[in-house]
Amino acid sequence: MSTHTHTRRTVTIAVGAVLAAAALGVGAAYGATTYLHGSQPSPAGDTAAGQRPAAQQQPQAAGQNVPQSSTSDQDNSPAIHPVSASKSIPTTPVAYAKEAFEAWRTQQTTRLHQLTDATGYQQFEAVPRQSTGRVWYFATCDGGAGQIYCTFAAHPTGDTVVVHMPNGPVKEHQIIGVAYQKGHAKAPARNIPAYSQAAATAFSNQDYDLLAHVTTASAFKSLLAQPAPGAQSWSAPSCEGAAGSTYCTLTSKQGAKVVFRSDNGVPGGHFPLVDLQSYTKPTH
Repeated sequence: MSTHTHTRRTVTIAVGAVLAAAALGVGAAYGATTYLHGSQPSPAGDTAAGQRPAAQQQPQAAGQNVPQSSTSDQDNSPAIHPVSASKSIPTTPVAYAKEAFEAWRTQQTTRLHQLTDATGYQQFEAVPRQSTGRVWYFATCDGGAGQIYCTFAAHPTGDTVVVHMPNGPVKEHQIIGVAYQKGHAKAPARNIPAYSQAAATAFSNQDYDLLAHVTTASAFKSLLAQPAPGAQSWSAPSCEGAAGSTYCTLTSKQGAKVVFRSDNGVPGGHFPLVDLQSYTKPTH
């Protein structure tokens, strides 16, 4: 089966202004550095000025690395705990972005005001809240030219929110921009090999919109928990059936390997999304 190519897209965030979406073709990540699992970013000088971080790669117009918590991810969570402005300020970009996003999600307005400037707060509040069944996950933080961009992605809608702040947040009101994109990815042909191919490509391209549309919630969560592997040259999927399931294996020229599993039959006629069976990081 031939390999499907999927397009990566970019949201360009203007500091302290209205954010606009722009298209980005699949290719190099503009030298961006990815910070995962709460790690500290490198000094601002590590990325050449003018380079755009990969976290800005979001869908065009209309979809750590672990969810905030298993009990409060959903938009309609009743657990809203007001936080006083005296609460300590997060000292890493990842922690700062997560704290602000959770304050928005649970409508902790005092805390959100504390962590955003006027523009950041206004843009956070403009993100639509209604979407039954939507669950948000932290995806990644990327940096470049003294700036940090942290991405949150929702399953199964593919919506994304990108939070923008200067490098090294150590004070209040550091979030100066927020960009929201509604998921709109079109799924490939309705067959398991095509969905497996799309999942592998979307994962390596950080196309969270498409990834959310072809994977189960558990696969989406698991793949976001993996360090971004960068663009991979994936083989066509090799699929075989066993005990009511189909397993598709894809390997890349860079040494990565991913195995997806899908049910052969789903009650109600729903086409089965692919689940993650295993993933091996690229070797080079």
